[in-house]
Amino acid sequence: MKFQKAILTLVLIAVVHFGQAQGRYFEAVCEKSTGNLFGDNLFGYIRPLNKQPAITFQLTNKSKSKAELMKLLQSYLKSRPALKVEEVVNGEGAYICYRDFASIGDKSKCYADLSGLTYVYAVPLDDMIKIRIGLTSKIYATLNDAKLQISPSGTVVSDNDVPFGDYKYVQPGGYKTGNTGGLIGKIKEKTKSPGLAYPDSIFDAEGNVVNPVNKQIIEAFYDGYINDLKKFLDENFKK
Repeated sequence: MKFQKAILTLVLIAVVHFGQAQGRYFEAVCEKSTGNLFGDNLFGYIRPLNKQPAITFQLTNKSKSKAELMKLLQSYLKSRPALKVEEVVNGEGAYICYRDFASIGDKSKCYADLSGLTYVYAVPLDDMIKIRIGLTSKIYATLNDAKLQISPSGTVVSDNDVPFGDYKYVQPGGYKTGNTGGLIGKIKEKTKSPGLAYPDSIFDAEGNVVNPVNKQIIEAFYDGYINDLKKFLDENFKK
């Protein structure tokens, strides 16, 4: 099987105060990258909704200490066997890191089979938990029915070397090529549109949303990590 390295992505921060209804917390956006060797390019990523520096929920009636929240986090992970615990740090600066590798959507909905490798850092504080999703979190895409797995070291691989790659939030831009033609060698320009080969991308090369369905699906996928943890903690605050 062929190993493909994960690329670092933007860090997402969410501070959670429990007690609000299930909802939306992240959005897919694209921005210009400046200082690139190839000029200004758009890149896409997931960030907290509406440029918020944090996502907050009010606590329910009872407050919880750092130690109590740490125990609740460990109970949550025990109840979710699909989530793999990567690291547990106790005491000062306590946190838990866990990862998930799951399907986001298939070709029938997304134009490609999309899978997400997500790392979650949960930091218990007094009456709240700070959640960080990022660094090695990323999305993979395949049109070839690749069966993706994650190795013990956390590397995503495909069975039988079936091709797959990194998901592109933004379609590549068009470009012109020159060809000589005719008896006098007149140059004819042709416009290439590689973006047409990426119908699963959310944005076109100008930053316009061209696939709102995938935008909603990917945002809901990341929202699910907050919603699922919140639901568990809300239920267990009562005990």
